[in-house]
Amino acid sequence: MKRYGYTEEKLFQHLYTLATHEGDARKRIVAAFNSTIPVLKKSDFPLEDWVEWVAINKEIRKYGPYRNIAGKIIWTDIEHTMRRVKNRTASNIAKRVLELYFRIGRNAEVA
Repeated sequence: MKRYGYTEEKLFQHLYTLATHEGDARKRIVAAFNSTIPVLKKSDFPLEDWVEWVAINKEIRKYGPYRNIAGKIIWTDIEHTMRRVKNRTASNIAKRVLELYFRIGRNAEVA
């Protein structure tokens, strides 16, 4: 069994969504992160890769949720941030996830 096989699998699912979901990179980021973020936790990563995963998550949530005047959330933090950033920024985030996937794959040594 691979040490980080679970993480590798979830990141692959994430990348699959990034590659196949409709829309530009920003819309694909929203779809991909909505499906994998709740699943992955600190113990699923080597420390240095966890730090990168946290940094990526911080970047995609930069602007927080968008609320109406009554305080009701209209867009989640990810949706709001992706509406405000350039497509190039979203593409760079996707690239970082791909690089993380390859690093995890190298660390997914047989236990």
